[in-house]
Amino acid sequence: STLSQLSDSGQTLSEDSGVDLGDAELSTKGADRSRPQGLIKGRSPQEVLRSDGQGETIPKPPGLLEPTSHLIRVTKTAPTLGIAIEGGANTRQPLPRIVTIQRGGSAHNCGKLKVGHVILEVNSMTLRGKEHREAARIIAEAFKSKEKDYVDFLVTEFNIAL
Repeated sequence: STLSQLSDSGQTLSEDSGVDLGDAELSTKGADRSRPQGLIKGRSPQEVLRSDGQGETIPKPPGLLEPTSHLIRVTKTAPTLGIAIEGGANTRQPLPRIVTIQRGGSAHNCGKLKVGHVILEVNSMTLRGKEHREAARIIAEAFKSKEKDYVDFLVTEFNIAL
């Protein structure tokens, strides 16, 4: 898999080109962002047929069928963001996923970003369709920007783009 470690200057330290598998389908607009498509053909994820043929809505375990996204604001409390990501549109992991968080970086100090989080957006800019190098650049530039003293990450814990 492709892995980038973002340095202080925002350059990626190691890169692997990967293989382009085409566009992964993911919508980040409105309610579509929290529901994977095509789980049960022709039915809502909650609808199940009873033995008498009537539709019945049953409560589903939280997080099982509807991955939720979270907006996490990382304040720039250190000279580095301190995350490493893998993935991008040109890899098997179509959206960047956090693989390490360095102690002492702003992400670590924030305490809310976690290894395994899939990054959907950075400062409202979607990472859908962005190749690994471009996604790493967007994240690094958002951190280096003097415009804000924070970076907003929209993340999900599920790999909803596969």
